[in-house]
Amino acid sequence: YICADGKGLSWKGWKADYNKENKNYAETADPATIYKIVKAVSETRPDINCIVIDTINAIMTTEEMAILESPSRDKWADLCVDIFNLYKLIREIKREDIVVFVMAHIEPYDINGVTHWRTMTNGKKLTKINLNAFLSYNLYSKVQKGADGKLEYSLVTQNDGTTEARSNMGVFEEKIDNDLEFVRKTVLEAEN
Repeated sequence: YICADGKGLSWKGWKADYNKENKNYAETADPATIYKIVKAVSETRPDINCIVIDTINAIMTTEEMAILESPSRDKWADLCVDIFNLYKLIREIKREDIVVFVMAHIEPYDINGVTHWRTMTNGKKLTKINLNAFLSYNLYSKVQKGADGKLEYSLVTQNDGTTEARSNMGVFEEKIDNDLEFVRKTVLEAEN
């Protein structure tokens, strides 16, 4: 688990499962360090079958703040290249037993009066590149109140015309439980 946000994980007791002593948790928003971790885990840690990067937005924001501290046209290019290379690395991982989750915040944008949603990026170049084109699966989380008034967490797996959600045909129902282990197992079964 690569925690770029630096605020810990979102469930009670997470430190028992994910910590530096277990060598399954890192807090960093530095793209070069994250790149090295992903590469090292995919090449040398057969005991790890899942990598979570939470969130890509924190990585971009950290790099943008560094740019603002010492403004340079080249630094904006560096931000774009660093994020592009991370997505490219994820796509090129050779292990068939590993799934990489890239968490991201989304932003609304308008097309002819209709609100659409996409991954929030820092800089126009990353929006134009469409980072999600590098991913086979792009699931959108959805939170809504159920009939009993309790919050229900789900993942949208297909584009309804307003999101970039997608998954390979026949792998998932249109909406599934928000369960990354289920997603990991299902993806591996469908592709292997």
